[in-house]
Amino acid sequence: MESSSSPPDIKTTPTSNNGPTEANRKMGFVENAMRGVRSLSNTLKRHENYVIHLVLVGAFVSLSMRSLDRQHQIDALEAERVSLEQENKGLKKRIWNLKQGMLEEATKQDDRNLIVRLKALFGDSIVQENKPDSTGPKPKFVV
Repeated sequence: MESSSSPPDIKTTPTSNNGPTEANRKMGFVENAMRGVRSLSNTLKRHENYVIHLVLVGAFVSLSMRSLDRQHQIDALEAERVSLEQENKGLKKRIWNLKQGMLEEATKQDDRNLIVRLKALFGDSIVQENKPDSTGPKPKFVV
């Protein structure tokens, strides 16, 4: 009766003879993997130059594809840059024409205050290009 209440002894525990245990299966897998690695290593030793050439060709192809992709990106960016430069020139010209139009309206209205405000806002550059070159004496520089 005492044996039924105490845990069974390891030596007396019945073992199953129904095939390999889990530990034996894991060892078999490891042994097979090691055998495969050894076989691959021997194959690589026999064909060392072939493998090296294969790796080099793969690297060359990979770098060529990356370079080609970068070249397409550069071409697209160049086209975009040209387009943006043309758009920028067009906007500058439009702004210049708007400034000139505002100055012409101010001179037609003969509103001296509006002309002064436009000059202060846009600077003297809008007036200088419209004035003919004067051959008279130049104003003195005053600080």
